[in-house]
Amino acid sequence: YILRTDRDSLVLYDIIRDAMFICKEKLHLNVWRPEDVASHRNLRLFWCVYLLERMICVAVGRPYTITEPDIDLPLIDEVSLNTRPMTDAKRQHRGVHFINQSLRLRRIESRFVEKLRILPEGQDKKQATPEQLLLVKNFFHELEIWRANCSRNSVRKFENETLKLYYY
Repeated sequence: YILRTDRDSLVLYDIIRDAMFICKEKLHLNVWRPEDVASHRNLRLFWCVYLLERMICVAVGRPYTITEPDIDLPLIDEVSLNTRPMTDAKRQHRGVHFINQSLRLRRIESRFVEKLRILPEGQDKKQATPEQLLLVKNFFHELEIWRANCSRNSVRKFENETLKLYYY
């Protein structure tokens, strides 16, 4: 699917805000519950809504609907990604590097946006403080670490190119 997001897409913001509200307040998908039989499905569902929410909020210049400290979840693993039983011969190794690197990058971006109060747009722009500049330096260091952890060997070429596009 492709979503057109621009400044005129506020209806998308309303939809994703409602979806994230349901995920957090009604289904409590933002907290890991490994004892729940649906925990892996819930993990996939939350991260899917999260990625859409982050993309839409940035595109329309609106604040995130869930803060990073409210998220207490692991990244996706093979068990969460595979829906077939362990004994099924058709079970495939899918690899989780790409999705997890995408999630890590969005989480870095989200913390950056939250700490520096970049969203919503239209706020009074002020001169950067020394504390903010130090935060930016720390976030750039996190990005360097993220980039160094991007595998070039264990992912398909188009996945690596997509991660580069997300990075820039």
